[in-house]
Amino acid sequence: MPPNANRTAAARKSARKPARNPPRKKPEPRDPERTRERLIEAAAHTFNKVGYLGTDTNRIARAAGYAPGTFYKHFTDKRAIFLEAYLLWVDAEWRKIDAIVGGGRKGARNRLVDRLTNEILRHHQRWGGFRAALVGLAATDPDVAAFRIESRKRQMAWLDQLLERLGARPAPPARRLAVLLTFERLCDSVAWGEASALGIKRSEVLAELRGTLGELIG
Repeated sequence: MPPNANRTAAARKSARKPARNPPRKKPEPRDPERTRERLIEAAAHTFNKVGYLGTDTNRIARAAGYAPGTFYKHFTDKRAIFLEAYLLWVDAEWRKIDAIVGGGRKGARNRLVDRLTNEILRHHQRWGGFRAALVGLAATDPDVAAFRIESRKRQMAWLDQLLERLGARPAPPARRLAVLLTFERLCDSVAWGEASALGIKRSEVLAELRGTLGELIG
């Protein structure tokens, strides 16, 4: 037997042995707050894409990157997460408004009005499907309607603070509500294609929005 035969046979035998599996890494602990945030974000985008009736909790969990059972560790049902997504939508809109007002320069009132109206309309267009679901649910679900009223109170308070920051005169509640509803309805009409179907251009709707906001802030 050649001198290296035993060494070669041993090497072959070793090569036939299955490789040892590397030690498994312990899964990183999941941040419950971040999981909740991801579920809400996924829900908002899913509702916006397929509506309230077109989705379910399993779809939301998968869209967020989790197993379906994860959903019920954070929310009781689809309606609960829809309401949280609604808060996310409203807060996002007012953060944008606040950023525009904070970055505006004194004396550039017309420019400020243009930026605000454009951003609000764009926000509604991006979330047209979600807005449609909200309007439908608020008309049929008392809990959603009550939740929306509470959110409306916050919006009116924000608008009052906005007027104060701009140095404008305070507006009575009925006036603030009229402005909020005018913006919502006109923006929704563009987002849902209603204005276009009536032969009304986006630029024409923007002109109406500018006029409404301009009269309010003076």
